[in-house]
Amino acid sequence: VRARPLRSTIDPDLELVELGAPEDEAGGGTLVLLAAPPGGSALDFCAGSASDGWRALASREGVRVVGGSLPATTRGPAPWLSVCEALRAECDELLVVATGELALLLPGEMARRDARPIDGLVLFETPAARGAADPEAVCRTLAIEGGAAEAGEELAGPPQTRWRRRSLREPDLALRDRLPHFVSSWLKGE
Repeated sequence: VRARPLRSTIDPDLELVELGAPEDEAGGGTLVLLAAPPGGSALDFCAGSASDGWRALASREGVRVVGGSLPATTRGPAPWLSVCEALRAECDELLVVATGELALLLPGEMARRDARPIDGLVLFETPAARGAADPEAVCRTLAIEGGAAEAGEELAGPPQTRWRRRSLREPDLALRDRLPHFVSSWLKGE
């Protein structure tokens, strides 16, 4: 694993792992946070071909990619939004890739808050990706739905808060390694 652990000054229990950074690390730019669900580890993103995909995305798109996790005892999206607020101060744009329970709860928590530190949100491996497109999304959102009956794409909302759902027939497990590719295409297309 060529990932680089980072010291967190945000939360002592926050695990951060740098998966890839652009050649020019002058600061600013786009940061992609891969937020692990409760009980997951930032190191989960460092294994196998997905890790290679995230590193390639960082190099190709000139973005910084960081995996993050909070302890399993830290429940709900509120602690993650505090992490995002701190990370947002270090970059020009913050994109969050959320899976499982976190992806299910994060959009609702963002809608309840005035301050929204996340500029783009990717929802994966969650029932939220299977629901109806949300024309009232609070930020640009890409929902990746695996195991769909039919492949396709759905759009809702204005460009600055566009909700895009990409439905694919392959199951979520088969799509995990392709997630960096979907994020890269979304970055280019938005």
